[in-house]
Amino acid sequence: MQLIDEQITIRETIKYIEQAKRNSKAKIIVLCGSDEKAKTQYLNTGADAVLPADANAEMVIRSLEDMLGISRAKTDISYETELYERVSRALCELSITPNYCGYRYLRSIITLVLSDPDIVRRISKTVYPRAAQMHGAKPSCIERGVRTAIARSWAKVTPEMKIKYFGIHSTLLQNCPTNSEYIFIVAERIRRDIKLDTAKDSAAGF
Repeated sequence: MQLIDEQITIRETIKYIEQAKRNSKAKIIVLCGSDEKAKTQYLNTGADAVLPADANAEMVIRSLEDMLGISRAKTDISYETELYERVSRALCELSITPNYCGYRYLRSIITLVLSDPDIVRRISKTVYPRAAQMHGAKPSCIERGVRTAIARSWAKVTPEMKIKYFGIHSTLLQNCPTNSEYIFIVAERIRRDIKLDTAKDSAAGF
């Protein structure tokens, strides 16, 4: 599957769809705004599905299941769905909302880092190119979108949320963390929360 974010223009998005179809037989899902004419053009170009720009993991997975004819009863996607929802919730708490293109980039990247923590050390050579392939964008666009979202987050987020994710010392920092620092710290916080919740569930089961 390839997930493509709507680009600046309809023509640019169509170009990405055409390239993706030429280079891969994967199913293509496009995230776009409310322009019905654009949706029709994307589908006619070769997109297999078009979803709202703020579609969550559950919507993407359901769409893919429909395309592949997979019965929900036969799949186990609860963990993957929960992971996306946790990342989405964390980003919103950090004042990175779905109206920023960096929101979707960060959501994908943090999810990648949660499955492979060491990958954050190869952010330029591995992470950005992977995210670029997922979203039909250039690695430089991914890096710029992430950097912009992080800068806005650091300027707007409440002191309470800074402390929650980055510790008490974060309120004294003048400059925001680098992309890799920010991504790693947020991913580790989410990982810790998952472990704590799992431990609580296990304890409750006894």
